[in-house]
Amino acid sequence: MCYNIIQNDMIYVVSYDLGEPDRNYAGIRAILERCGAFLPFQKSTGLLSSSLSAAEIRDRAKQQMDSNDSLLVTDMTNAHWAGLNTRLSAWIEEHRSPHS
Repeated sequence: MCYNIIQNDMIYVVSYDLGEPDRNYAGIRAILERCGAFLPFQKSTGLLSSSLSAAEIRDRAKQQMDSNDSLLVTDMTNAHWAGLNTRLSAWIEEHRSPHS
């Protein structure tokens, strides 16, 4: 899957927990993929490069959520990391804006 990355995109960590009875992980991931370049790296956590705000991402994801589900969208503007695998580190570097 190819994405056109805009220089002003933000990188977010998106984490979600879906409760019973309807745990539609595929539905949440599909919405996040429509928000931008999404790289899942755990069952319910991924990185998202998007021109949307965190609130806009949250609002779109909420369309797929039940009342017992939770979601956290966190801006990585000044993030620093260590110990991430090569794939995650390369993805972050590829999607970071030049001013990060």
